[in-house]
Amino acid sequence: MANLCDDVLDIVEAAREVPSRTALIDKGRRYTYAEAAQRVQERAAALVRPARGRPLHFTAQADFDGLVELLALLYARIPAVLISPKLTACEREALQARLNAIAGAPVEDTAFIVLTSGTTGEPKPVMLTRKGLAAGALAAARALHMTGDDCFQLSLSPARVGGLGIVLRTLAVRGTIALAPRFNGARFVQEIERDGVTLASLVPAMLEDVLEKNPNWQNPGRLRALLLGGAALPDRLRRRAVERGIGIVTTYAMTETGSSVAVSRWEERFSPVGNGQVPLEGVRLRALDARLWVAGPMLFAGYWGRGPVIDDGWFETGDIGRIDEAGRVSVTARASEIILTAGEKVAPVEVETAIESIAGVREALVVGLPDEKWGEIVTALVVWEEGACRDGARLAKALSSRLARYKCPRRLAHVESLPLTPEGKRFRRPEVLRGCTLETLHYTV
Repeated sequence: MANLCDDVLDIVEAAREVPSRTALIDKGRRYTYAEAAQRVQERAAALVRPARGRPLHFTAQADFDGLVELLALLYARIPAVLISPKLTACEREALQARLNAIAGAPVEDTAFIVLTSGTTGEPKPVMLTRKGLAAGALAAARALHMTGDDCFQLSLSPARVGGLGIVLRTLAVRGTIALAPRFNGARFVQEIERDGVTLASLVPAMLEDVLEKNPNWQNPGRLRALLLGGAALPDRLRRRAVERGIGIVTTYAMTETGSSVAVSRWEERFSPVGNGQVPLEGVRLRALDARLWVAGPMLFAGYWGRGPVIDDGWFETGDIGRIDEAGRVSVTARASEIILTAGEKVAPVEVETAIESIAGVREALVVGLPDEKWGEIVTALVVWEEGACRDGARLAKALSSRLARYKCPRRLAHVESLPLTPEGKRFRRPEVLRGCTLETLHYTV
């Protein structure tokens, strides 16, 4: 494994070290590090640099061209905002307008700016430095016992740190990335066996889909483990996987650290029950009044265009949790109102605003309904104008052009008024759904 003193995130340097090793697999086609580095250098030469002090905007797809461009940006040292390919054109236009309005340049050494949602729904632009990303990649690779012989499947967009982390930790160990840009539970087994995948990263809903679509599949042994994050992993799902010979490593990650800061112990990957996660090498975690704080070399450099948020090297995660005597961390709740569904974060205010823009809707409230498959389900309470047609299908169709699919409500209840707190604010808690008749709009990704 390369040391931090080397440029572990430079594929050209990797090609000098292991030119004939397979770097990428795309639809069964294998590219050596030498071939991949040549493609990256050609793409880097064609990149149009943004204005001085401004980052490039890049829609980060998990396909061959997307990965080559991501690596080209790293090689050319061009800072870039990674934009989710799931956004609609309307959402992308609004996001880019907000980014263009940010004053000042990103801090020096910024490699990528990754967007996350706050409680108000405005994306927070997280500045991730090259040094921090390298530290995080190496620490995660060590925890997963990765070597150059590993093949990590990439089915998550690098616009999220779950996908970005796969790319960087695999590059750090000079391993192989197998591209699978359109995840499909029925094809998953065929793809990992075809490509010789040893590691893959999924959210619980994706794992459940794999097990349901492949009822007779038993891990032949090449797959060393699945990395699970994005939502709580039900013990029943863990047991089903372990019974099939699939090792499970759970992760605690956040955008502000570029990826994982704690993972469950490698030695416990075949345990039928979860026991929390332990901090990666170099990471410190603490709980103050049940709020989790993190410190470490992979910590972000702040939010672009905003004031300092790091206190003496520590960052408050916004998560509620506990740390036991053995140093294991367990996250028990989100301090914010953000809904976490299938590994994606959804801001209720953004969804409410979109619903209330539809003709006939008076007001709406959006909450996360706990769900074993998806973690949480985006669920809406809708108050209609008098005389309006209470048509959930029409509402769902109207939202499809306004919001990415994962933000669109899966459940809907028609109500006469919204629940409010004593202060008159909207009460966004799952218990407001008790007694409601919920209509299913969809239950897919």
